[in-house]
Amino acid sequence: YMAPEQEVGTAQELCKNPLFRDYAEVFLKKGFGNGTSVTKKGYYDSMRPIANELGAFRMNEITFDVVRKMFAKFCDKYVQSTINKQFLVLNKALTKAYKDELMPENVMAGFYDEYGKHNYEYPTSRIRKKPIVGFTKEEVEMLLSAARSYPKIYPIIQVFLSTGVRPAELRGLLWENVN
Repeated sequence: YMAPEQEVGTAQELCKNPLFRDYAEVFLKKGFGNGTSVTKKGYYDSMRPIANELGAFRMNEITFDVVRKMFAKFCDKYVQSTINKQFLVLNKALTKAYKDELMPENVMAGFYDEYGKHNYEYPTSRIRKKPIVGFTKEEVEMLLSAARSYPKIYPIIQVFLSTGVRPAELRGLLWENVN
């Protein structure tokens, strides 16, 4: 389930108390509006582990504690950027479910204080970030010697190693961007 290409109905077509997995599928089709295919795929990828955890729950069975326990599991598995996206998608989905009267209370409100800021219960990753380790001199020489055989690739590798540009920025670099 939860493939972006499939057609599903609307939230109103669901039963009064649907399973979370059914609601999540409808929500992802209708709830995020216009987005690029990459953005939508990101939302689907973020929702997949949530649906695996909460999928069998009926909407009125999902409580703040259920969501908090789910994120406690996620905090040991995922890095912070993934948790942030999962939180964003779930927050939008459950807030909409509350507004659509599929849930008796807004369970996501427990993650915020009265000013709308994340409170102490906000899920954070417990995975330690690995230190960034650069190339050794031997690795740089090996990379450059391998790239010398390819005249189109050698300048790209040289720019990468000499400037510290990020790989994604380097891939998008055009000659008009070079001064």
